[in-house]
Amino acid sequence: MLFIKTFIFEKGMLCSIFLFWGLLNSANAQEWVITRPLTFLYKEPSLTDKTNGSITIGSSVKLLEKSSNGKALKVSSSTGKIGWIGSSQAQIIDQKPLNTVLFAVARAYMLRPEEESSPNLEVEKWITNLKNDKSFTSLQLAELELYRLLCIQKIARTVQPDNTKLKTWISTHKNYVYFSDYGNAGYFLDPQLLWKLESSLPTNTPIKEQVAFEASNLEIGGECEGYWVCVLERAMNKAGNYLKKHPNGKNAAFFVNNLKEELGSLPIDSIKEMDAADQKSTKKLANEWRAVLAKVPDSAAKKSLLAIFNKI
Repeated sequence: MLFIKTFIFEKGMLCSIFLFWGLLNSANAQEWVITRPLTFLYKEPSLTDKTNGSITIGSSVKLLEKSSNGKALKVSSSTGKIGWIGSSQAQIIDQKPLNTVLFAVARAYMLRPEEESSPNLEVEKWITNLKNDKSFTSLQLAELELYRLLCIQKIARTVQPDNTKLKTWISTHKNYVYFSDYGNAGYFLDPQLLWKLESSLPTNTPIKEQVAFEASNLEIGGECEGYWVCVLERAMNKAGNYLKKHPNGKNAAFFVNNLKEELGSLPIDSIKEMDAADQKSTKKLANEWRAVLAKVPDSAAKKSLLAIFNKI
């Protein structure tokens, strides 16, 4: 009887110890944040079995377990969902300020290759909500706005003119996107939104130059098909705007080289075939470009461009 009582006592203690250890582990579980949109919670670490729903980018989760090969994490969400995700789909918070981690997640996402509209829709919504965090500095908020606008461009470029899949999204973004049915047809982000953001930023801040680069390098609607007036005017509204504002910017050489390549492939003699009004406009734009290039550091590409403009 003594043996049985001792066994029962020890078994009870063992259960209590396991319960206490489980609570301790739960309390000290590492907190991670989801870094990828549309992250599925799988029931097995193989990540190929049935799912237990999904979790959105920026969501905080508790780490419960790691797979033996370290490629999968078992996590629990704030809503009680539990499942396995890929280890590359989350990042440990590790006592860092949450807003610092989330800002890094947003920046890292924008460096990835473009995705289909659904992931970017999720990211746009997340960044829009993230901007309500009062702990971000004004420059961080400006960078987040840049990412939000670039997400809108990514989404817009997936919308086909005859596709009503994103019809509601288009209707709620009328102040952000426009439609072009000429040449490179489709929906595009209004570049003036980026230039407005750029002009609101203090001088000599890296984010100001970054916004200017994105605005100048933004894909826009329509095509010039080698017509000089169109090519020069279009380039002035893109690369020209960047070079006017940032003649010594880190991307100045990039735009000068690109323009040299574009104009170098156009026949100068075709200008003589244009009507008088377009010839006059071409010469005026050539003069404007000479003024812009005067402030840009000397280079072989700049020299080639000036030689082209001097022939016009």
